Amino acid sequence: MLDATPPAPWQWEAGAGQRTLIERDAGGQRLLKESGPLARLRITARPSWAPAGRIEFNAALARAQLDYEGRTQAGLPLATTSRHIEIEGGAAWKPSHAYAWGEPAITFDGLWFRRSIAASADASSLQETSTLWMPGIAWTSPAWNVDGAKFALQARLRTSIHHHLAVDYAGLFDPSSLRGGRRTDLSLAATALAANGWSISLEWHRARQAESDVSAIFSGGVPAGTVRQPRISIDDIGLKIAKDF
Repeated sequence: MLDATPPAPWQWEAGAGQRTLIERDAGGQRLLKESGPLARLRITARPSWAPAGRIEFNAALARAQLDYEGRTQAGLPLATTSRHIEIEGGAAWKPSHAYAWGEPAITFDGLWFRRSIAASADASSLQETSTLWMPGIAWTSPAWNVDGAKFALQARLRTSIHHHLAVDYAGLFDPSSLRGGRRTDLSLAATALAANGWSISLEWHRARQAESDVSAIFSGGVPAGTVRQPRISIDDIGLKIAKDF
């Protein structure tokens, strides 16, 4: 068994890192790349009233301003900026006590993700808003000592069971509503545990999202073709600092 000390009722996290988003067509060819800094805040509540095991609730806010490198529909190079905003809320269930092999968890999260691509001289702006429901599993390793310092590993895997995608073309076409592609997230972290509830982590996060369904696109109610969101990959790497209280 691991340390049976009850966890603190609250934890906050602040993180900074680098995000890279890439879109690919059905053949795997890269369509565009977005990259830039990412900032995230998270707070976790650990109530003591759970009848069996332990339940945690969390909420997070993330923001990124990325450089966009892609092409227009006509195939011309396009350079602009892309803004990402994520709002996330969820819950995790953990057993009453951790085990010798670590601490498992069952998670369920809701993710709201808005991606706003700024207009340029060659293309109008575009805004995509995704709403996803994502169950998953997580694991925290037993802590070990290295020269008096404590370390632990964390892993989490989750996948979407619902993904609604709304697209706003800034008046160029009527707004679209699509069934988004399945998204799978994997994150790994190595954490150094300090005194007084402080910790610092190096975290890597990978998201892979399938193509969306094809949907008709309209202009003033008149059919104007079809639209599909391509395959998307998102890779984040960064540092986060946390405090239990």
